[in-house]
Amino acid sequence: MRIKIDKEDDFSIDNMLSMICENNSISRLNFVTYEHVPRRPYEKINAEDGIKEHVEIEAQKLPLGLRELREYAESRDLLVGVTSKVMVKKRFRETQKHLFLVDFDSSWCPVCQESLQEVQNFVGESHLVPGIIVESGRSYHFYMIELWRNGHGGKCWRKVHNLLMKSGPLSS
Repeated sequence: MRIKIDKEDDFSIDNMLSMICENNSISRLNFVTYEHVPRRPYEKINAEDGIKEHVEIEAQKLPLGLRELREYAESRDLLVGVTSKVMVKKRFRETQKHLFLVDFDSSWCPVCQESLQEVQNFVGESHLVPGIIVESGRSYHFYMIELWRNGHGGKCWRKVHNLLMKSGPLSS
């Protein structure tokens, strides 16, 4: 499944996040505001590079809360990104889980049909389904629909890392 985010359909990512929230009983999601920092493929990065603020939004307030966050970020020339940390409500308590996310940096995987095909091939070869490929206007992102418990993503990440090392960076 692919969801395109553009000026005419600015909140289609909300639909994707809402679907993931409903399927997984997510009560809260975490976002960041950040400045874009160009990256080379496989460049070691500091997780906090470019990040300005961490923001938590309750799932039931997602569309309005995310729209307000985008307006706030735009007024400061910042971008908004979803992080992997989510809170899931089970009966009377919450537990932390993680979304599996892959960002394909625009500097080596620009938005075009050829790059989209490479991203789709990568996702298929990695067996990262079910999931959604999102075009944000500048780059592609992949969100796996199923959540991970803390510490249970290592096997999947090793598989993705090995595939990347074998195939090289996704580029057009």
